[in-house]
Amino acid sequence: MKVVKEHPGDVAAVVLTGDGRAEYRRLRYLAEHYDENQHLFFPQRPDRNLSIVGRQRETPNNQTRGFDALNALKIFKAKYGLHHFLFLTDREHVKNSPQEDLNNKLEEISTRGEYTTSRLEQAAFSSSVKVGSKELTVLSAIIGDQFECMEDGLAALLKHQWGNEVTAESRKELKSNVMQVLSGGTEKTLIEDASRYNLKRSFPNLDCVLTTFE
Repeated sequence: MKVVKEHPGDVAAVVLTGDGRAEYRRLRYLAEHYDENQHLFFPQRPDRNLSIVGRQRETPNNQTRGFDALNALKIFKAKYGLHHFLFLTDREHVKNSPQEDLNNKLEEISTRGEYTTSRLEQAAFSSSVKVGSKELTVLSAIIGDQFECMEDGLAALLKHQWGNEVTAESRKELKSNVMQVLSGGTEKTLIEDASRYNLKRSFPNLDCVLTTFE
């Protein structure tokens, strides 16, 4: 799959994430292992940081994080007529449980509370939500394990793919240690050279939703 910042016209899904440029970069490397004929549209600012205020009004929101990124469903449905979405967020943004927090947000933005969610993997979900008169499909992957962030998966991939053990006592330390190991372009090399088996072991929820496009 190719991850693009400009709307190419024919896309498998729009990527919604409350996290920053690192997610774009890492997803771009990861997606290359999946269906090469598909495109994922990863919008740039200001689209990615817009919230709905009232009916069909847009306002910049630089503090969009976690499940609040799903507010953009209404914007992209109205602006591009797109109906398929890929939602990614780190587990650190989960307050209750992944499915409960996801359902709470879908109920909030849906029309008359019309939505359904099914579990695909431990923290990967497929949802159908009615927004206005349209049915939207949302594939969600909650990323992270011990320290509830994407660096959990990168640390696991370092171990499975290269045999490098990264240890840490906190999320901050893990991010710092992973960044030190993967400096100078080695992150790209690690992900691009990884086997599908090791990607699945390291990023089970993300692998699950990306596989659905194949």
